[in-house]
Formats: sequence, C-alpha cells, structure tokens
Amino acid sequence: MSKIYIVNCDSLKLFATFSTLNEVLSYLNDLNKTKFNSETFSIFGRGVKIDYDKNNHERLVDSDYYVDSVVLSFKENHNTYYKFFIRCINKQGNTLELN
Repeated sequence: MSKIYIVNCDSLKLFATFSTLNEVLSYLNDLNKTKFNSETFSIFGRGVKIDYDKNNHERLVDSDYYVDSVVLSFKENHNTYYKFFIRCINKQGNTLELN
C-alpha cells in the first residue's frame, strides 16, 4: 500500500508531501538547522489506545508510538515555537496512523 506523508504548519503557510516518514524527519532536521535554532527538537504523538475489558468497560492500554507532530523554535526568538503536523494518507485518501 502506497502512503503519502503530509507535513503542514499553518503559522508558516508551509505544506509539503513526502514518500517516507524518514524523509519527513530529515526535512524537518534540515529546516531546523537552517531556519530554526538547531537545537534538539521534540517529536510528539501518542502511545496508548482504547481497549475493552471482559465487562466491555473502556480502558487505555499501551500501543505502538504514533508520530503526530514536531515542534521547532525560531533562531531569532527562542520563545517562539512552531508546531508541524504530520499525517499520512493512502492512495484512497484514507488517513493512516504513523509508527
């Protein structure tokens, strides 16, 4: 199944697509070195999913870690952060989880 990784940052009017998650992270790393503060950046996501016990009660359980977003800080103002959202879709346009 072919996937397309989408990165956007509304504040910067940035929208780009990539064929692998590694390309996305490489791009953001390069962007961090050229336009941002070059410091280690954070990757956010989630590592739990909803499951049900034998009585059909909802509970949260550990799951694969899904990348959701990356936060970078501008060189000029280390207190200004921009959040880049990462999503993945397949050829049919369905959103897929990232892992």
